[in-house]
Parts: sequence; C-alpha cells; structure tokens
Amino acid sequence: YFTAYTEDLGVELWRTNGHDAELVHDINPGNASSKPANFMEYDSWLYFAATTLNEGRELWRTNGETTELFADLEEGPDSSYPTELIPFYDYLFFVATIDGLGGELIATNGDDIEVALDLNPGAGSSDPASLTLFNDMLVFSANDGTHGRELWVYIEPGQYQIVTDINPGASSSNPSLLTKVGSTLYFSASTPELGREMWSTDMDNYIEPLLDINAGANSSSPGVPISHQGSLYFTASSDTGRKVWRATGDSVSEVTSDVGLNFGTVASTGETLYALATNQAFGTELWEMQNDSFVLVQDFTPGEGSILNSLAVSNGHLLGFTASSSGTDGVYLLGGEVEGEWSKVSTPGMDYLRVSSFNAMTYGKYFIAQGCNNAVGCEFFKVVFNELPVINVTSPDEVDEAVEVVVDASGSTDNDGIIAEISMTQLSGPSVSLSQPESGVFSFTAPDVDEDMIISFEIEVVDDDMDTAKQTLNINILQVADDQTGDDDQGGDTVNPTPVSSGGSGGGSAGVWLLLILSLTLLSSRVSVRKI
Repeated sequence: YFTAYTEDLGVELWRTNGHDAELVHDINPGNASSKPANFMEYDSWLYFAATTLNEGRELWRTNGETTELFADLEEGPDSSYPTELIPFYDYLFFVATIDGLGGELIATNGDDIEVALDLNPGAGSSDPASLTLFNDMLVFSANDGTHGRELWVYIEPGQYQIVTDINPGASSSNPSLLTKVGSTLYFSASTPELGREMWSTDMDNYIEPLLDINAGANSSSPGVPISHQGSLYFTASSDTGRKVWRATGDSVSEVTSDVGLNFGTVASTGETLYALATNQAFGTELWEMQNDSFVLVQDFTPGEGSILNSLAVSNGHLLGFTASSSGTDGVYLLGGEVEGEWSKVSTPGMDYLRVSSFNAMTYGKYFIAQGCNNAVGCEFFKVVFNELPVINVTSPDEVDEAVEVVVDASGSTDNDGIIAEISMTQLSGPSVSLSQPESGVFSFTAPDVDEDMIISFEIEVVDDDMDTAKQTLNINILQVADDQTGDDDQGGDTVNPTPVSSGGSGGGSAGVWLLLILSLTLLSSRVSVRKI
C-alpha cells in the first residue's frame, strides 16, 4: 500500500502487487486529499490516519476490499490526529487527542476502543511518543505533568511506571531515538550536565549514559541510530568533528576514519555498513566499514562535490538518492552493471526518478518510486531487485548411441519468486527430437554417430519477473561398434558393449550411466525499472 497524488483524486490510498497499481479508495471524494499516513497492520486490517471534510483527521482501516472510518474520536470535522500505531498485548495501541482528555494512549481490539492510559489526568496531554516494544513491554516518552518528558513503560493493562526521572523534577530529558538491539534499549536524552547524549538500559539493572562524547554540557546530538550485526551505530559530534560510534551492550567506541572526515547518513545492508561522509579531498562521497575502519567506496563525482544526500536500503540493496533543482534527481544503485560501483537506475521515458518520503517504498523485491519529466508529469515506477533463478539439472554425462536420454531441470528454483518456464534448446551436434514438457523434464533418443561425439544444449529458466538464467549442457554420445567380436590374431579381450535402455535383453550387465548434477547459482542480481 502507498499514497499517490493524481490531479483528479488528490493524495489517496493506492496499492500494488508489484505488477499493477490500483486505487484502494477515494477517502476524501473528488480532488481533495485524505493524505493517508501512519500505516500499521493489525488483525488482517491495515489501520491508518486519514482526513475527510466531514470527520477531520481520524482512524481508518482497510482489508483491501472494504475501506472504512474506524473511529471518529472527535465527532464532526474536528480531528483526533491518531499517530504512533503499534500492536501490543493483543491490542492496537495509538496516540490520539480527545476533547477533555488531551493527547493520551488509546487501545482497540478491532471492535471496542478504550483509554489505555491517561498519564496526565484531565484535559492535560502527556503526548506519548516513540512507542517501542522492548522485552514484552511498551516503552515511550511522555510528560505526566510532574516529571517533565521522561521515559515510561506500559507493562500490561493497569500496570505502568516511569523508568527513571533522568532530569529530576519538572524539567525534561526528552528521550527520543528509542532503538532495541539485542537485550539493550538505546535512546537519546538531555541533561544540564551532559547535554544531549546516547543512553542505554536493560530495564532491570541499569540506565546510564553510554559516554559523554562531547565532554561537559555540550551536546553530541546523536543521529538516527541503526542496528548492524548485533551493535548500534550512530553519528555524534565532538571537538574532532562528526564521527560514527558503535555501541555493544553498555560499551561504546569510535569507528576510526580519516582525519577531517565528517559523517552524515549511515545505512546497513545486513552485510556491510555504509556512510556518507565529507572531507576536502573528495567532497561528500560513499564510504564503507572494513575491519573497523571506513574506506572510500567510489569517488562518485570526481573533482566536485557529490550530489548524493541520503542513503536507504531496499531488500538488501543500497540506494543513493540525489536531490537537485536542475532536473538531475535520480536513484543510484550500488552494484548493478559493475560490482562495487554506482549505476544510475534507468527510467524508460522519464528524465529522472523523484524520491520523497511519501512516495518511495519497499514492496518485497520492489522499490516503488516516482518518475517525472516536463512532458508527461509524474508516474510511478518499480525498481526491481530480482535474484536470478538457480538452474539445477540432472543428466547423464555420456550415453551410448540409440539410447533414450532424460534431462531433468525440474529442480530449478527461484529464491525470491517462482519459476515461470523451463526450456531446452539444442546448440550443436546431430539433430535430435526433443520433448518439451511443462514439467522441466526433457527426453530424446541419442543419435547414431560414426565416432564419439559431444552434443550441446542450452537450458533456460525464466522466473516470474521474466528474468532468465541460462546454462550449457554437454552430453558425450558414444559410438557402439557393429562388430562386437575382436580378432583373436590381434590379441586383447573381446568387448561387448551393451546399450543402456530399460527392458533391454541379452547377456552382459547393463551399462552404467554417470550422472552429473549441475547446479549454477548466479550471485549477481538484475536491476530493471518498469512502469506500473
């Protein structure tokens, strides 16, 4: 599901199966926009916030067939502004603002709605934020009107408590960036003594600052943290610049880099940690962590500043987004045509891809983005990161002439989809009549040959994205001598070769087929762009 703008409908809810796109519902009829947001799946429904003229901004839901207003918490055109949707304790929790209650924690089981917690009693708002699941608890920041904005935990219905009053009294530590890595919850918080730094807790034994990175009351202003291979990585500032830091449990250390290198966005593909970093020699370019140190991946724009300004990961692929008013917006893929280099994702009929937070999304192996030019306006495209199918073939390595041969490619697989077609074509050698069953099991009769001869075939496997893997298969056809009795005067043994065939008769043992199992795994992925 995603939101998209059209001139006739405004910004509404759409969906795609990766091949076609369709409008789910025109929630705010006509060209007025409902601007759906804050999506969360719960109990076979997709819940979200949307705006209409008569109900304001309220909680809606869809199951793909039915789209309906779930609750008009502020009756009439006034809005409850539902946010922070998260399933917990068999309920869907969210934050909403209701007259006489303020902004508080609400819960629903899909039928009934109740106030889960009125932390700031009466009309005052506690405004819960950063709702995060941790160790079967719901952790969030909120202001109860007494302690300022601090870290709270909701354990179960009727049981909740403040984690700790980091900034004692009515002052706030304003916890944010809550991120769970293993058995540790990390977050950013402020105190007069330390400024804004990164903290950690296990919710049982300790809650403490990781490190006063920017010593004293100065803030290191931690950036958005990410989890990578069991550790937390984030950027933070000190008197040496903005660096990347790694936290494992309650210990933290700086990841080394060139002097003068200042870091911005960090992203993980699961295998590799990447970062955008700037120095005088290269401008802003892409770097990757190798052996606990950052090295330059590629000077993307030699001799000038890079136009890359953010990174994102889609289905294990690293994307670099550009942003420019000169019409050079685009999406760049690491790898693609040349391993380890950036290649621009092409957009048929479009000048560039425009990517923004509301119209770029990952759907399985697809990355949905918007392509725009002055001639036709904007259309949605899918960038396909498709893993090619794996060919698995069982066949004889060599056979006697006139023998029935079976080639079985039915074991071929597609790790991110299904096999759509398997075919076999002869490339060389005496012509044979191939069966072409849909099962992927082929057969033919080995031709008569005057001498041992290799005949070649090509196995082609097509997946559900119409991408193809091919493999050559060679089978050696052995000539069977007409005179099976040797000349005694010449010496040596008499050889009586027996063709391999089912139900064969005559003396001697059946010939042995040597089976060769061929398995080809293609490591590279094919990248393509298709209009939805």
